[in-house]
Amino acid sequence: MESIDFLKEKLELLHDICPYLEIKYEYRSYINTHIIEVKPIHCFEKDIEYVNGQILLEDDFEESFPDEEILFITDNELISVENPILELGILQDDCEYDLITPPVIAEYSMNNSILYGVDSTMPYEFEIPIAKHNHWWNRPFKNKKDSEQYSESFFL
Repeated sequence: MESIDFLKEKLELLHDICPYLEIKYEYRSYINTHIIEVKPIHCFEKDIEYVNGQILLEDDFEESFPDEEILFITDNELISVENPILELGILQDDCEYDLITPPVIAEYSMNNSILYGVDSTMPYEFEIPIAKHNHWWNRPFKNKKDSEQYSESFFL
């Protein structure tokens, strides 16, 4: 339990330095490994402040607990934190959420003025013309010559 408390304390300090990180920590006793998942991936790979903090934490941990392993991971890894004993920077299920109220529905009259709660508005209906295709096979034959021309183009 000493190593778990040590890591919890150090991870909280690391999160205080980099509060934009999401950190999950899990200890797997059957492999004697402490797994720490850090997100987002770009901070895990490129944030100098975080990387320096991780290196210092690993060095301190390995000096204090040489018989135990520590593993830092991020997104897109084959292993993940399944049963975290510490979560930092992650929304918890017990937090309260504000409900978003739907917008007020406004009705428009014929002169485009907004009417709130007025029952006298009438819906405005209009038709949208859709062009019909005037294909040659839909046109009536005017004479025998037109008929022969269409049948010849059909067999080309």
